[in-house]
Amino acid sequence: MKQVYWRFIAGSMLLLFGILALMENFNVIHLVGSFWGLLVALIFFGGGLAFLSVVLANRLNWWGFIPGVTLLGLSAIIAIPLLLPAFPGQWLGAIFLAAIGLSFWLVYLISPANWWAIIPGGTLFTLAGIAGMSNQGGLVTGSLLFFGLALTFALVALLPAHGRHMAWAWIPSGILLAFGALISFNTVAWSVYIWPIVLILVGGFLILRPNLHRR
Repeated sequence: MKQVYWRFIAGSMLLLFGILALMENFNVIHLVGSFWGLLVALIFFGGGLAFLSVVLANRLNWWGFIPGVTLLGLSAIIAIPLLLPAFPGQWLGAIFLAAIGLSFWLVYLISPANWWAIIPGGTLFTLAGIAGMSNQGGLVTGSLLFFGLALTFALVALLPAHGRHMAWAWIPSGILLAFGALISFNTVAWSVYIWPIVLILVGGFLILRPNLHRR
């Protein structure tokens, strides 16, 4: 019965969206900046709540967070330009990406065994920040990308995962942090000296590490 319930929700959403899309293509209605656009936002909002109700009914249906929160985010980015015309457009993409990222964080929070959800959750939050800072320079957003991913893998190592040891996550975290730092250093003149020094230190550590363990 539960499978029939969520399939009915998904099927109804797809059916309604398909009908509205066809009507838009045949110029019967205009979704952007109109009553019909607000109607679509309300439909997505209702669909999002319906998927969330599936999770509330049974915590094992954690997957419902992903379509549920994503639909709520989609509803928000459709409704905001209609209700707040002066809202900065660059933040709409950030809101949508953050909503998808939040859905994965909720998957982890409801069941820490799903530690893998930290990675897409952190990555999407990072991309949301980059989307919101799209007017900044390429070096700034590039360093933000690597720093955000480094923090994501650090969280994989630090947060509980039902007894699993995720120490391996420190390796990609450290590498990504180094790349982020190098991109940041690229904005200053003395960066030409930092690159060789960092490479020498990392290379020397890799060579000497077995000897350090023997002692």
